[in-house]
Amino acid sequence: MIRIAGIDYESAPVKERERFSFTPSEAADFLTRAGRKASELVLLSTCNRTELCLVSDVDPAELLREARGNGKLFSLSGREAVSRIFEIAAGLRSQVPLDEQILTQMKDALALSQSMKCSGPVLNKLFGTAITTGKKVRTVFKETPRDTSIAKIACGMAETLFKPLRGRSALVIGSGVIGQLCAELLQKGGASVSMTLRRRKQEEFLPLKDMNFVPYDDRYKAAGLSDIVISATASPHYVLTADRFANDGRRVLILDLAVPHDVEPAVGDIPGVELLDIDAMGGRRLAPELLRDINAAIKEDTAYFYGWLKIHNCMPLIDEVCSYAAQELVCELSPQNDTDTKKLEEATKKMMGKLLFKMKNEVDIDLAADCYGALAKAVRG
Repeated sequence: MIRIAGIDYESAPVKERERFSFTPSEAADFLTRAGRKASELVLLSTCNRTELCLVSDVDPAELLREARGNGKLFSLSGREAVSRIFEIAAGLRSQVPLDEQILTQMKDALALSQSMKCSGPVLNKLFGTAITTGKKVRTVFKETPRDTSIAKIACGMAETLFKPLRGRSALVIGSGVIGQLCAELLQKGGASVSMTLRRRKQEEFLPLKDMNFVPYDDRYKAAGLSDIVISATASPHYVLTADRFANDGRRVLILDLAVPHDVEPAVGDIPGVELLDIDAMGGRRLAPELLRDINAAIKEDTAYFYGWLKIHNCMPLIDEVCSYAAQELVCELSPQNDTDTKKLEEATKKMMGKLLFKMKNEVDIDLAADCYGALAKAVRG
């Protein structure tokens, strides 16, 4: 049974979601422990959601509660669970519709699970097919919102407040993918941009031309000189606290894109400071016609996945029939030695496999599955 459970921006605010967020190392530890209770599992943890998908009779919500305590967790199984994975990949479950980052996040989640041997054929196929659908949606349907990432939304809000951006100073805390995109967008808008950079992160960083880099430990000094501060780190602790943030009363916009929060909420009480978190940046909707077309694409690819799954579930039956045919032929022909016996068995299984797989292309998939079941029952009799 395919199941999924978790928490997202639709079910809970950032304050509750941050308790269920996982850093990559925490996700690896969780998969190690939870992998003992499910045959396949993938953990997707982003700023908007933490969702655990698995193939098991175990409720993934219970595994999340064991790790992080009680919370407003949803739990889905069967077709509802599969549909959710496709909707996430298509960007329909994102705060920013057609969010550009979610596909990379899904790929990374699957890759981590695969590297730890926690994923398997079903979730590999499910996530792989859903990611392909997500790519198709973003390629085929051109009439998308102008802002399709949280970084673009954040920088758009900064430009609305400080228009124009030219002549304004900005600090980006965090040099990951989101941080780099924010820095690039602010720079293109004409702002003078500084970015924090930890020494150990330098090899992973994609250099941006004319960017001013400041040591992470100097972030408070840089923030005190900035009109705009955007924070997007994976830190489990506050990177800006109220007791250390100095402001002379001038207007400062701080955009906290992280879950857990990067910025202590009390910073927003400082005179002149406007603090917005990630939940203040969503809420956009797709046009009904575009949503209809995207759902049609999802339906088509979901049907393809279920066709694959039905055949996958029939594989034990197919193997059983092929093995029976090989054994019968060996008994009939009585090969002279073990080598000839092995060759005959392999050839028979290969021939029968081709024949049985061809059947699924000639008849309805449900009829093919019924035939596999009937043949397996016959060989047992």
